[in-house]
Amino acid sequence: MTIETITAAIKALVERTHWPAVRREAAYYFSRLARWAVIGLVVYVAWKFVPVYVSALRFEYALDQYVRHSATVGLPARDVQDYVLWKARYLNLPVRPQDVAVEVWPAQRIVQARVAYRVPVDLGLHEVVLSFHVESRDKGLLTGSDLQKAKRALDQLR
Repeated sequence: MTIETITAAIKALVERTHWPAVRREAAYYFSRLARWAVIGLVVYVAWKFVPVYVSALRFEYALDQYVRHSATVGLPARDVQDYVLWKARYLNLPVRPQDVAVEVWPAQRIVQARVAYRVPVDLGLHEVVLSFHVESRDKGLLTGSDLQKAKRALDQLR
């Protein structure tokens, strides 16, 4: 046997036994790394998007509550708009005065507020802009004067 045949036999043996195991092990670690990368990406995206959606839901709930309150009390449109802008600023939402439309019909005790705004979310390599449209309309069943009349009537009954 020559040295070349022995070297060729050893190479063939190594290629047959060792390299497939190394490839399998590398594929296993690569798949684990890819899984963790995907999980990390999902957590990162959720970390960026969830606070925006939570603030948007809180803003929508606050708008509904305040429109109901202002329809009952009879607040003017400017007060409703000021509250909407304050609440948006409090929740770190980029709402501008031109994004808010408030209409008040005092004779019918109806208050309607519409807000359309966009929130940019920076993901590092890419920026996503989320658009939100919130609308609330309410008709006050009782006004402040109705409540005062009811209170006076109750006081008279006592």
